[in-house]
Amino acid sequence: MSDINVGFVGAGRMAQPMIRRLAARGDREIHVYDRDPRTGTRLADLTAVTVHDEPGSLLSAAPLAILSLPGPQAVEGTVSELLAGDTPAELTLVNTSTSGIATSKRCAERLAGTGVRYIDAPVSGGTVAAERGALTFIVSGPAAGIEAARPVLGELGERVFDVGREPGLAQAVKSANNMLGLSALLATAEATVVLARLGVDPAQAIEVFNASSGRNSATLEKFPREVLTGRFDFGFSFAAVVKDLGLFLEAAHEAGLDVDVARHAHAAWRRAAEDGYGDLDCTRVVDYVRGVGVD
Repeated sequence: MSDINVGFVGAGRMAQPMIRRLAARGDREIHVYDRDPRTGTRLADLTAVTVHDEPGSLLSAAPLAILSLPGPQAVEGTVSELLAGDTPAELTLVNTSTSGIATSKRCAERLAGTGVRYIDAPVSGGTVAAERGALTFIVSGPAAGIEAARPVLGELGERVFDVGREPGLAQAVKSANNMLGLSALLATAEATVVLARLGVDPAQAIEVFNASSGRNSATLEKFPREVLTGRFDFGFSFAAVVKDLGLFLEAAHEAGLDVDVARHAHAAWRRAAEDGYGDLDCTRVVDYVRGVGVD
């Protein structure tokens, strides 16, 4: 089962290292579709990869197709294109995008009875983990679909967490994880900027946090690797942060809860995006807190 042909709908920053990792094995065909016409050039060195002009031909060539798309609209649009054509028999559709509960429920409902097994498998770890094959996948959906996808997910990641049969559960867990990580990034930026204004070196502040109860994913990874070095290339924009925090607020609404921390974090990131930071890397939140404008 591990050598089945695999398709990718979406070949952006997260998908490309996954495509390259699977293609490097040389024991399967990889089929790729992306709206960006430069995709073929970017993957031209991979002989195992076929780039398609439309998703329908890709889905016919690969019994397991991975969606790696920027958000809910792109995911639902792909499902609409699939339903408009000849639906391949026994297709497993693996949605690794962060697209929210509502989208997953609609996709699962629309695909019911078509023979397509739709599962959620949002991914965590970023491009660095993707390059190492060290991603974390959070999956939910029909057991048969998860088992069909598990060998391929095992090649791309270190851990696969099955959180249940209901569509959208994995999306809820992923959005909650993102809320924690992104709120921690904002809080760490505020903490280091305040301390810097008072005369504490940011690198030393991070060292103290990591030896104390303030330790989090931003202090352990994002600040040492991206902020303190001036690299600012985590690979996730302010606009994407706003989208993901909005998806967690949707999940909270479905649960009937008002979540103050997430709501305030969403508002702060949204203000930054609207002030010109939208396309910038999220680790530049430290500049936003400092009051640095965007030209």
